[in-house]
Parts: sequence; C-alpha cells; structure tokens
Amino acid sequence: FNLEGHWKRVYEAHRNGRCLVTVATPELDTDKQNRLNLISAHGPVQSFLLCFLGVFFLAYAVLRVEEVCGRRLLQLKNPWTRQQWTGEFSASDTTNWTPELREKLDYNPQLASTFDNGIFWISWEALKETFHVMYISWDPSLFPYHVTLHDHWPLRKFQTESLEAIALHSNP
Repeated sequence: FNLEGHWKRVYEAHRNGRCLVTVATPELDTDKQNRLNLISAHGPVQSFLLCFLGVFFLAYAVLRVEEVCGRRLLQLKNPWTRQQWTGEFSASDTTNWTPELREKLDYNPQLASTFDNGIFWISWEALKETFHVMYISWDPSLFPYHVTLHDHWPLRKFQTESLEAIALHSNP
C-alpha cells in the first residue's frame, strides 16, 4: 500500500470533483469511543443490523481534503450530525490550530466548539490510525465503459410491514 500515492490520488481527485469519499471506523471499545468522541462502526444497534442485513458500516463523509501550511487535513462529517472528533485538529485542540492555518481554512475552532453538528477536521496521519477503511466513489465519466443497472422496490411487498422493514429489507 503506497500511502503517499494514495494521498496524492485522493487529494487531486477530491479537489477536482472527480470522486466522493467516505471513511469508516473499525469496531471501537467504549473507552476509545468516549476518548475520541467517535461512533463505532459496530455498536449495539449496528450489531443488530449487521446480523439482520449481513453488512453495516457508519461512514463519515469527507467534505474537504486540504494540504495547507505543510499539513494534510480532511474535514469529515458524522452522518448522525453529532459527536465531533476530540483528537488533533479538533475544535478543542489549542496546539495545532495556528492563526495562519485557521485563516487559510476559514475555520474558527471556538465557534465550532459551541455547536456540535458532527463536522470536524482530522489530520491524514490521525485518519489512517483511527479509521480502517476509505470508500471512494469515482466519477463514472473517468471510465471508458459503463454498465447501468435499474431496480425498484415493489411497494405491494411492503404494504403490511413497518417502515423499518421497508427501509432495511430488499434495499437495492
């Protein structure tokens, strides 16, 4: 695995709008979840879904990929719109957020710490240590061949089932 090459590829592609990126945590013990303020990919609800569906992950959206002041940073969003990272470059980190870095990224840690919307910054180094997988959805126009599949949810099948069953069962 070429970490340097992977950074360059994701950085260029994301900045040019050629891909969407998400990252997911591994299963985290309660202590680590509380210390880092992240949601584990396999909590109690997720474990139930894993058994029911056979697969589940909690993916944090990558909103921005930046290389600024010699730092490689990614801005992530927790899809549950709560719980911000508490490690390096978090809103509460007073060591790494220099005035120059805050200005270049148009970021105010004090303001970010007053409202938890699940959006936070994390370094590339911390990301590779904390998250275990990166999903990249590439712009299909980059590829010479395409296959399009269409499917549907037959509503008649779900008329007697709960909304949860509709949302979870036979999701194409």
